[in-house]
Amino acid sequence: MYPMEIINGVKLITETCFTVKGGEKIMLVAFEEEDLRIASVLAAEMKAAGAEVAIIVVEPPRGIEPPSFVAEAMKKVDICISFGQIDYGHTLARKEAPSLQYAYMPPVMRRSLGRSDILPEDLLEIARRTERLAEAVSNAKEARISSPSGTDLLLNLEGRRGIPIHPIFRKPGHLAIIPFYAEVACAPVEGEASGIYVANGSIWGHESLERVLQEPVVWYVENGKVLKLTGGREAEEVKEILSGFDENAWSIGELGIGTNHKLSSRLTGTKLDDAILGTVHLALGRNVALGGTQWSQIHADFLAMGVQLELDGKTIIKNGRYFGEA
Repeated sequence: MYPMEIINGVKLITETCFTVKGGEKIMLVAFEEEDLRIASVLAAEMKAAGAEVAIIVVEPPRGIEPPSFVAEAMKKVDICISFGQIDYGHTLARKEAPSLQYAYMPPVMRRSLGRSDILPEDLLEIARRTERLAEAVSNAKEARISSPSGTDLLLNLEGRRGIPIHPIFRKPGHLAIIPFYAEVACAPVEGEASGIYVANGSIWGHESLERVLQEPVVWYVENGKVLKLTGGREAEEVKEILSGFDENAWSIGELGIGTNHKLSSRLTGTKLDDAILGTVHLALGRNVALGGTQWSQIHADFLAMGVQLELDGKTIIKNGRYFGEA
């Protein structure tokens, strides 16, 4: 029998996020027992719609790339969904499967499947906003982030695409975190960011870093690299952790802009924080899956609250309030 507390969330995925059709080939990648519980319910719904579905259980990899047989399968299926702690969205394997519709469900989303306050029409509105903002980012040459807490940073976006990451899959190659995550992601031109960035929200992307910040972490950026990182005890911990990775772990890899108006501003220390409308995050490290050229062992998001974001001088966000993409 289906677990009734998750069936509404599962139907939201199969009927709204995806419109599963007969003949589609779908791969669900699970790592632990709880993943299998969700995967089995999703598989049953997808099979009922006529899709061919396979559930693959693998050991969590030591590196960031999936096992070779999973990477090969990603090139041959229409949809791949992975669960748990492993997100294949920033891997070379996903980049080498350009027509794949790839979705990731982290534990926080799995725990949120019972939510009843986010409806299909909410997801569709979020998707429309995300697409519009992605177009504005794609057309912008420069982004400026500032805040009363001291952020003042310039990013070169010229020639870089704003990627709409939302849970509505209608095109080949779409990437998303399901079912409630939404942002616009962009890989700024490497080596050109300069200024000060104050992260005062949360950190997500590597388990050793993940937390809600109790005190701000301040970056001093030149030529796209964090040359100095200050703050309190947590800043010292972050410095020590980043020092254990490669050189690009100190380089800015992504500008992210949250687009989900249904999420509370109460931080959880999970990936869901990055989706809150009116927030901005910058990632350090890898950006090759976002149209950049920078590889790293790490991709870590540092969230900023209460900021102002301008695209070519046009205010998109002010004091954490979203004003739109025009």
